[in-house]
Amino acid sequence: MNKTFKTYLAYGLVASLFVPAQVQAATAIPTSVPAEVQQVRPVKGNVVDENGEPMIGVTIKVVGSTGGTITDMDGNFSLNVPSGRKLQFTYAGYKEQNLSASTNMKVKMEPDAVGLEEVVVIGFGTVKKRDVTGAVAQVKSDVILQTPTSDVATSLQGRITGLDVNGTELRIRGNRSINGNNAPLVIIDGVQGGSMGDLNPDDIETIDVLKDASSTAIYGSQGANGVIIITTKKAEKGKMQVSYNGYVTAAFREQHPDYRSGENYYEANRIAAQNAGQWSSPTDDLNLFSSNAAYAAYKAGIWTDFDEELQKSTTWSNRHTITLSGGNDKTSARFSIGYANDGNKWKKSGGTDRYTLRANIDHKIHQWIDAGVNFQLTHRRTENSPYQSTPTTGMQLGSPYGYYDDANDI
Repeated sequence: MNKTFKTYLAYGLVASLFVPAQVQAATAIPTSVPAEVQQVRPVKGNVVDENGEPMIGVTIKVVGSTGGTITDMDGNFSLNVPSGRKLQFTYAGYKEQNLSASTNMKVKMEPDAVGLEEVVVIGFGTVKKRDVTGAVAQVKSDVILQTPTSDVATSLQGRITGLDVNGTELRIRGNRSINGNNAPLVIIDGVQGGSMGDLNPDDIETIDVLKDASSTAIYGSQGANGVIIITTKKAEKGKMQVSYNGYVTAAFREQHPDYRSGENYYEANRIAAQNAGQWSSPTDDLNLFSSNAAYAAYKAGIWTDFDEELQKSTTWSNRHTITLSGGNDKTSARFSIGYANDGNKWKKSGGTDRYTLRANIDHKIHQWIDAGVNFQLTHRRTENSPYQSTPTTGMQLGSPYGYYDDANDI
């Protein structure tokens, strides 16, 4: 019964699409060429797949016009084509072909398997991308390193559909719980519960993000918020190689509206006090300021530019990694040492220094026994600024005066 249904369905498509297309092809003549010089001839042919089997529903169009048709149940087609024109053959999952029209055409379609042979990590194993049925996304090393940052989470921002990155917080397809934990499960080289913040982006080979229930089922309730699987780089066989990768970047302070100057602050307060009946002459100027020191600063033509006082004009960031890698048929090893500092825009801060050391060693003990060691050491040193917690939102409209010291001219 299934076979009969499929046959009726295919004939229904051919009946509805095949006949009108022929009529359309016969009348499709470009407006740029006079109709009397067009020589139209019938073209027939057969289309097969890579195994020689007839292909049903392949779209065939005349290049440069709207005429076209599709193949029937046996892969055959018939079309009236103006002389000198080419035919375009298209089918989902196969490469497009543009061929010169001839009387009896034999066309063999080639599969377009771009991306289908890539290997992705699922659960405790790997499968080809063409065999994946769940919602899985993969980011490779070259994409991760395109973002100049030492934070792996930041390098994923905007790379994966459904993954929200907010600082060190990651959410896959939004929050799933009101009061519970919404962070995804992170697995590094098969070890559950690792921290992405401890990894050097130069050490990562691929990051696979499992987003739906089908792909995360093997992890049970722990994978309810999604799973992020990180695979680090392994050594390749061959001579020992030494490589370096690094960068230095400069970030400039963002532009803000100008802060209040001393004169602007004085004028606004003077008008307000005058309207309130609290100012009548310059002798009342002292009452406009919060302290004698602020008034002295105004008289000296000094005020505080809070942007300049609190933030650096240029913030420097850098990351450096040295890698040693090599091995033979039995043993391979990869060692890396890295340093990174993403800087801090606040003055009196040195940012966060992060030092990493990683070793991946694999040894083949027997034909059916492999042993390996993955080692990761991370050290952080953070120098925070006392200005980081300073509320700066209202400073543009606030007083431009802090403490004024006449003796030290500050």
